[in-house]
Amino acid sequence: MENFDFTFFFNANILFNDFVDDFFLPEKNQLLVVKHPGLLMSNRSNFPYETNEYSTCYIPGNKGEFYFMGGVNGGDSKKFNRLIVDLKNNVEIDLSKKIIAKWHDESHLNYYMLNANYKILSEDYIFIEHNYHQKTPKIIIRDKNTFGGHNYLRNLKTDSFTRSKILIKGLLKKLLIIWK
Repeated sequence: MENFDFTFFFNANILFNDFVDDFFLPEKNQLLVVKHPGLLMSNRSNFPYETNEYSTCYIPGNKGEFYFMGGVNGGDSKKFNRLIVDLKNNVEIDLSKKIIAKWHDESHLNYYMLNANYKILSEDYIFIEHNYHQKTPKIIIRDKNTFGGHNYLRNLKTDSFTRSKILIKGLLKKLLIIWK
């Protein structure tokens, strides 16, 4: 990974809708992060930071200026590799204490960014599916509920009726797209 200038991570529900230009790239020694689109209008008190003070990603009430999504990040390959190693180690420490952060890797990413050198990707660059006004967004975050939602994707218990309803809704959306 360190043989590349840049390395990026994208969740499976990310859809590239247009060419990504140089504006996407951070400077050398920087990471790239994206403010969580669902929390752009929220103030700090509404950010879902980890509140368990025994977690390695605990963020006290007086820390943190932004809340970053976990689905798009990357940057300078050496810095990104360090990020991944540090997050992995912190997750393992938490697991040894039987702690799972509120938003898993996203919680750890937000803690890491408190002391990192980063570039924030413009809010004009990435949009939530069906919730944008720009003619051609470059990156669209597809609705996870189409694929069963957080509980389904994390294999958490959801009653079979709700799970079936979600899956059928997702299949119908896919069929409508195919038939167009």
